[in-house]
Amino acid sequence: MKLILYSWGCNTDNILKKNLLRLGHEVFVYSRKCDHYTRDLTFAQELINLIHECDALGVISYDYFPIISMVCKTTGIRYYSWVYDSPHYTLFAKAASYECNRIGCFDGELSERLNGLGIDTVIHLPLGVEWPDLSAACDDRYACDVSFVGSLYTGDHDYYDSCLKDAELKRKADECVRKQCFEYEKDHIGGFLRDDTGNPDTPLINEIKDILDANGLILGDEYIEDIEYIFNSSFLEKKVTVEERRRLLNSVAGIGCDFRLYTGSKLSDEPLLEKYGKGYVDYHKVMPQVFNKSRINLNITLRSIKTGIPLRALDIMGCGGFLLSNYQRELDENFENGKELVLFYSLEDCIEKVSYYLAHEDERRKIAAAGRKSVRERFDHVKQLETLLDMTDGFKSVCE
Repeated sequence: MKLILYSWGCNTDNILKKNLLRLGHEVFVYSRKCDHYTRDLTFAQELINLIHECDALGVISYDYFPIISMVCKTTGIRYYSWVYDSPHYTLFAKAASYECNRIGCFDGELSERLNGLGIDTVIHLPLGVEWPDLSAACDDRYACDVSFVGSLYTGDHDYYDSCLKDAELKRKADECVRKQCFEYEKDHIGGFLRDDTGNPDTPLINEIKDILDANGLILGDEYIEDIEYIFNSSFLEKKVTVEERRRLLNSVAGIGCDFRLYTGSKLSDEPLLEKYGKGYVDYHKVMPQVFNKSRINLNITLRSIKTGIPLRALDIMGCGGFLLSNYQRELDENFENGKELVLFYSLEDCIEKVSYYLAHEDERRKIAAAGRKSVRERFDHVKQLETLLDMTDGFKSVCE
């Protein structure tokens, strides 16, 4: 099949192209920046022209772009989208309901939420990983006891601290964040914008709506309005993630092990973390070595990922690394805890397990090997990509 790959700068675009070719598809790359998700007419016209020039039968991309749906609806071809980001507001575009779409979303709960809103073009599809050549992961500069690769979400788009000015609203939000930190069994955030009976708290929602509008977070008439999703993910869930990562990483750094923090985030306000900060690492060349050479790799999931398996967790196991992750429902459902990975359920539990597995090398190695085998068998990138391209259940054909 002739496919146009929309490449927007994602780390794994080259992997997607390589595996499309491996599956026998003819691939044409379109890499122009999209300046507006629904109204970039130049983008749309160039893509339409390319579709006709290539006689393409579909467009494919990581993450979902409504304007591509519009183009594919107009030209009568498929749009295959594989979502790996959360939050992902464009999924709430009305264009997501177009019959031309086949959208695979890695987060099961988000998929269900969208289906409940009538967007039945979305199907739950976990991510897939490549298999790096581990013979290249031999640089002992990256050998350490514990590492974490990821953002601390400091700096840009700090809506929580910069936008919640009302004292009572801030007090309520702070209490919600406090309760949710390292709590994985109860959802304290989901009811924030609801009253004691579980109904929408209209005065509070209107207040939040004004805050979102002032910060350009109201999506507009081309989207299905979901104030709860936008506020919870941009404000509360992000703040919980910031606090969990800051507190847990400081705790790990404080136990005296060889700890490495690979992040592009500023660490000037965190003197202990700044001591261990190693900067950003290249996804393709360095990150596999970090994962393979670290005795323990931490995963602290972004809280707006409700149930899904983060790509980082799969990458760690795919590189033969030992994964110690916070409890995440789909990780627990798809892997055997204590045999293929290890889950923690609180900050204290994480620190105890770090100490335990640093002292039990053989057990740690067995878990890492079993995790890599399991990921390779069930989350291979090519197999997951085939599933995306073969999706039929729940979709109406635009080609018949």
